[in-house]
Amino acid sequence: GKPIHVVLEVVKRLLEQLGYIHASGVFHRDIKSNNVLVTPDERARLVDFGSSTGDGPLVGLTNFFCSRLNQAPEALYLAASDAQPAFDIYQTGILLMEIAGASTQWAMQYVLGPVNGSQARYCQFYGRMPSEMEIAARLPEEWTALAAVIVKATGERPEHGYASSQEMRQDIARRVLTQAVDH
Repeated sequence: GKPIHVVLEVVKRLLEQLGYIHASGVFHRDIKSNNVLVTPDERARLVDFGSSTGDGPLVGLTNFFCSRLNQAPEALYLAASDAQPAFDIYQTGILLMEIAGASTQWAMQYVLGPVNGSQARYCQFYGRMPSEMEIAARLPEEWTALAAVIVKATGERPEHGYASSQEMRQDIARRVLTQAVDH
């Protein structure tokens, strides 16, 4: 794979794009690896706005979230019109966990319990995301500083998470810089 600093630059660029669309009143609602294209020069391109909602020209036509296993828990009971940056930030935290090497299937067992096939569409939130220590234990050493970012982005209560994609981007930069200095 790519070195951590290259991968995190792509993630930070994704978060910049989210900041832009959020400022425009649009919420993507389907952040996952298939919807983030990386150009040969390591630039992230967010695609597939089919599940998006908001006031902008990119808004999709659907009223549901396509990818249930990386959906913010509160999205299970809020209407599409109640979408907020926290939805995309949560999904970016799940994506970061996946990129870092922790299985999202493993993590989702905490949140959704066993999910298979069509049950994913109708599942109910009943659990919690893994703790920082549980996530860090599943990550390669160079990624462990990001366990706190993942936990904050995917926490049970969005009001305790990142207020914006910009805040998450800054925290990633700070933690990676701190980890590089410590090693």
